Order: sequence, then C-alpha cells, then structure tokens
Amino acid sequence: MRNLLYDLSGGKPSALIKPVLYTTLDTFIKGWFSFFALLIILELIKPLQTPGEIINFTNLTMYCLGILASAALATLFAVLSFRHTYTSAYSLAAQGRIELAEHLRKLPLGFFHAKEPGELAATMLNDYTLLEHTLSHVFSRFMAGLLLPALTPLLLAFVDVRMAIAMFVTLPAALLLIYLSLKLQQVWGSELNAAKIDCSGRLQEYLAGMKVIKACNSGGASFGRLKNAWENLMHKSIKIEAGLAPFMLLATGVLRSGLTVMILSGVYLLQGGSLDVTVLVAFLVIGAQIFEPLTATLVSFNELTFAAMAARRISAIRTAPALSGAGAAGQGGYAIEFERVGFGYGPEAVFSNLTFSIPAKAVTAIVGPSGSGKSTILRLIARFWEVQNGQIRIGGTNIREMEPEQLLKHISIVFQDVYLFHDTIYNNIKVGKEDATGEEIEQAARLAQCHDFITALPQGYDTLVGEGGSTLSGGEKQRISLARAFLKNAPIILLDEATAALDAENERQLQQAINALVSSKTVVVIAHRLKTIKNAANIIVLANGQVVEQGSHEQLMNNQALYRRLWDLQEQSGRWQISNG
Repeated sequence: MRNLLYDLSGGKPSALIKPVLYTTLDTFIKGWFSFFALLIILELIKPLQTPGEIINFTNLTMYCLGILASAALATLFAVLSFRHTYTSAYSLAAQGRIELAEHLRKLPLGFFHAKEPGELAATMLNDYTLLEHTLSHVFSRFMAGLLLPALTPLLLAFVDVRMAIAMFVTLPAALLLIYLSLKLQQVWGSELNAAKIDCSGRLQEYLAGMKVIKACNSGGASFGRLKNAWENLMHKSIKIEAGLAPFMLLATGVLRSGLTVMILSGVYLLQGGSLDVTVLVAFLVIGAQIFEPLTATLVSFNELTFAAMAARRISAIRTAPALSGAGAAGQGGYAIEFERVGFGYGPEAVFSNLTFSIPAKAVTAIVGPSGSGKSTILRLIARFWEVQNGQIRIGGTNIREMEPEQLLKHISIVFQDVYLFHDTIYNNIKVGKEDATGEEIEQAARLAQCHDFITALPQGYDTLVGEGGSTLSGGEKQRISLARAFLKNAPIILLDEATAALDAENERQLQQAINALVSSKTVVVIAHRLKTIKNAANIIVLANGQVVEQGSHEQLMNNQALYRRLWDLQEQSGRWQISNG
C-alpha cells in the first residue's frame, strides 16, 4: 500500500491525506442520517412494543436537530473534500508532468533509443490523465468506502454478533472473485497499454511521413499499418472490458446478497424469540446504507488497479538514472581528448579503442565515409550518450565527472537535422540564451546571415514557424540554428554539416562569419564537402570507427590515402552533369 500511495502521488503521499480525511468524514457524517433516522423509527414504534407508552416528542425534536446538524456538517466536509480532492489531483498530475519532462531532459539519449516512438507520449498524456481521473474521482471515495465498512462489522458485533456475521458472510467470496480477476487484469492491461503505445507510434509515423506517403503514392500500405493498430486497440479494449465484467458483476451480486442473508437470518431469529425487533430494524437501516459504499468500493477497485499500473510505468521513467557528475566544466581549458573510447548503439560497436586529440582554440574537422561515426563523436562530446569504455576529457577532466548542465553551458551545437519549435523566430533564436536582449538576438541573426530574410517576412522576428520549422526552407532553418549557436557564444562549438543546406553565396558569407566566431574557440566540424574544411588546422579522417589519418589538408593530400581518394572523388562529382540520354 505504501508503494502504491507513493506511485499514485508521484512521490508526495502526504498530498493525499486531506482529500481522504475529508471524504471519510463526509461519508461518516452521512451515516449519522441513518443513525438518527433509526432513533426516530424506534421512538415511533414504542407504543407498538409497549402498549400505553407515549411518544417522547422531546427526543424526536433532538433527533431531527441531529439530522439537521449532520446535514450541515456533511455539507461542510463535502465542500472541503471537493476542494482538496480536485486541487490535489490536478496539481499532482500537472506537477508530475513538469517534473517528468525535466527528468527526461537529464537522461542520456540511449534511454529514448530503447523506447517505442509513442511510449513516452502515451505516458505523459494517457497515464497521467488516468491518474488525474483516479485521484479526483476514485481514490478518496475508495479509501473512505474501505475504512468505514471495515469498522462497521466490529461495531455491529457489539449489538448482535449473529446478525453482523450474517450481514457480511458473503464479503470473503466477493473479495475472492476480485482477487481472481487481478491476474487477468494485469496481463490484459499490459496488452492494452502496448496497443495504445503502438497506436500512438503509428499515428506519429503516419503524420510525420505524410510528405513521403503522398510523394510515393503509398497511402494504402501506410494507412494499413495505422488501421491495423487501431483495430488491435479495439480488440484489446473489448477483450478486457468483456473479460472482467463477469467477475465484477458476480462479485457485486454476491456482496449484495449479504443483505438478503441478513434479513432471512433476522426473521428466523425473530420468530425463535432470540432477536428483538428493534435490533432487526437497526440492522435493516444500517445494512441498506453500508452496502452502497461497499459496492462502490468493489467497482472502483478495477479502476484503481489500472491507475496503479499507470503509476508504476510513470515511476519507472521517473526513477531512471539521470546523467551523473557534479564537477565544474572548463577549468582546465577546452582541449578535447578521446582515450580508448568504445561505444555502440546496440550490439554492433561503432567505436572500439578510439583515441585522438582535438586542440583548444583551433578548428578540427572530422571527415570520412558515411557511417564511419562522425556525428556520433559530436554526440559523445556533448554527452548525449555515455561512452561504454574509455573516457573523453575536456581540459583534462573526464566529462562523466562534470555536471551535465555545466558541460552543456560550454558547448554550442548545430546539427544536420535542425528542429525549430512551434514559436516565433525571435524565441527560436533566443533558445541559445534565455536572457538575451533584442539587440543580441539581431546581431546573432546578422552573423548567421538570416537577418535579411527574417525582416523580409510580414511579421519579421515575430513570424510564427510551424512545428519543426515546417514553414521555412532547409537553408533558413539551418541559419536560424546557427544564430542560436552564435548567440550562446560558448567556448566549444560543434558543427554537424552546418552549411549543407545553404546555397553557394550564403555558404561563402556564413564561412566568413564562422571564421570570425571561432577565432578563439575550440571548434569541431563535420563536413562531407571537403572544400569547406580544407583550411582547418587539424583534419581527422575516420573509417570503420577508427582514425586512419590525421593532419592538415596539405599533409593528407600528400599521404595519397583515404582523404586524397575522397577529395578526388568529390572533384570528379563536381564535374558531373545530367545527360540527355
């Protein structure tokens, strides 16, 4: 139970105390209605039990006042229950989503690589929505319905133990039926969640690939995968609802039959003269009240079980180990060293025993055939992934000993695949430095050669770009990404094909801006077009995850090895033309 409360509340079980307390008091006070109603009934039947005895109207008045007082208190606790239950439910869910998103930011990319595309989205949306509903509509009522019926048999046993046993004799059988359904619920619930994740992933795939689907006229096959996912979700949903319904209906039926058993037992004992009619009436009134919350508790048990499964999925992400390290970055300079580094995205190794150095305050280019691991090197320097063997040092300090946030403050990155947020151009550039002024943002845009095209837009820097920057060209997105890097002005700059999407004129201007920017910084450049990096102080040539050459352009050309072959191939391809057939 302790783990359940911890998971449901996102690690804040104390937030559930007031909702449960006020809901329990609300339910308890409402029970006073039955108590005072019972006293009124007993007062009214006194003349029938004892001829000549008159009704005590003073007592009747007190009992009626008791009902009014109960109504007032019940209303008060109902209001408090409503306020605290809904406030805590939606606050816990909102805060939980924020904290989970913040925690995701601190996880290595390997964590996301191992997940299905729609799994995290399903957790953030579906699982938290289920928790919101459970905490706001189910949990407090469940706990109140659990506590009061648990105490009632003990209290009734003091009145008449035989009638108390008769009233609750069917409860163990009902609980057994619920217990038997738990295993099925867990198995089918896991299948249903997997189907939801698959639907989310297929939907993301379908929407993200719409351009390709239209271009290839492959709507049928692509939509078929989405259609199959939705149909599978339908079948899993029907399976769990239809499969668990008989257990629930039978359990509630068995539970409610306890009232019938109690009535039959009471009549039998009454006829035998061993039970007073007032006791029978008392049990009838209390029994009619007690079985309603008990039935509601049984019905809500399935919902609580589903919520517990969702809470465990959330907890598994929340407790995933974040990147470690507490040391400062940049204290020993910004030279970068790879020492016997081993790394792979899966069973296949990308690097094995990789060793090289990148000098500080100089431009180092990394070139090589596709798939040789060039972009992976940048990701490892930024610690997006953890090395599996060896170490990477910046300024002589192992980056695994550095606090990840501090490390990234010293690094500006421009990736080949640029992502822009669904926001204004101004705010997309400002991502590089949250406290930047308007003048700083404009200066960064000028350096990145994007100021002119931005000001030509109808709303200028306030122009809203689509999700992922869908309303801009590839070159425009690339330049905005570069503006972010210029704005951040970090001592280490990582450029992954930063000029790949630019035309010749913009590339020339951007190269000039980069040359001015990197004059006193450690720069690592990945480029397929070797002409763009021929002036780099240090060029590292990769092949099959190993450094096969290293030196300046002139030195590598004289080596007559891989770099020279790549250069010659690009020279030949530069003269290629489309023929008329």
